[in-house]
Amino acid sequence: MESTAASLWDTLTKQLSPDVSWAPIGGALLSAALGLVFMVKGARLAPVLAALVFAGLGAATGTVLAFALNLPFWPTAVVAGTIGLVLGIVLFRLWFALLVAGCMIAGGVSLYTGHSLVPALKEYPARGLTATDLGGAVTLPEPQTVEPGGLSWQKELADLWAHLDRHVPNFRTNLTTVIIVTGLSGLIFGLLLPRAARAFWAATTGTLLFVPAALAVLHTAHPQAAAWLSRWLTLLAAVLWSMSFVYNLADVLEWRPKKRAAARTAPAA
Repeated sequence: MESTAASLWDTLTKQLSPDVSWAPIGGALLSAALGLVFMVKGARLAPVLAALVFAGLGAATGTVLAFALNLPFWPTAVVAGTIGLVLGIVLFRLWFALLVAGCMIAGGVSLYTGHSLVPALKEYPARGLTATDLGGAVTLPEPQTVEPGGLSWQKELADLWAHLDRHVPNFRTNLTTVIIVTGLSGLIFGLLLPRAARAFWAATTGTLLFVPAALAVLHTAHPQAAAWLSRWLTLLAAVLWSMSFVYNLADVLEWRPKKRAAARTAPAA
């Protein structure tokens, strides 16, 4: 898997023109930096990020309403952005619980895919990236034309679903069970233990942003070191996630040693 990802990275970077050849490394460095921020202060910054995101969504909604209903642009955008900001602050606990539920659903589906769906996925003749036998190279697909009956990706997704339904026992039942169980678990976790949920989200998001980006930068600068490190990638990610989770949890719970007072009272003159 790591060699395929490295080959894909090389293929994508080599096909870029010299004018934008810096973009993959720049994006990887930005992703790594954001990942570090989440790993260190993500739980503390979660309410601020929620307020900013909802304010942005509200402002975007306001611009759409302004054009659709012929309303004054700036007043509508400001009012809608303010409403979004207030909703982001007031309903932070609820939306964050939904976000944690989504993260746990994604994790559960990923584990189910790795445990049960990989053999069937390998047998699926998809139109897409093709790994060749010549040194593990990866070739990009030819441009696909849109079929008259609908978009090609929609047909591809339907064909993949039908293939898994035929070749994986109890595919729909198991997938539905994974989604329901992990979603409810994440929702309950986020509502009952909001601070721990924030630490979980920060550690997970930060690790997912940092580890692949750092490995991509290292692969570009020192491929041999990246190949060696990729053997321990799972262990490294687990260690970084654990450290980030504990640090973020301590941060939001304010587990800090109490500072001694410098002086109780000044002596009377």
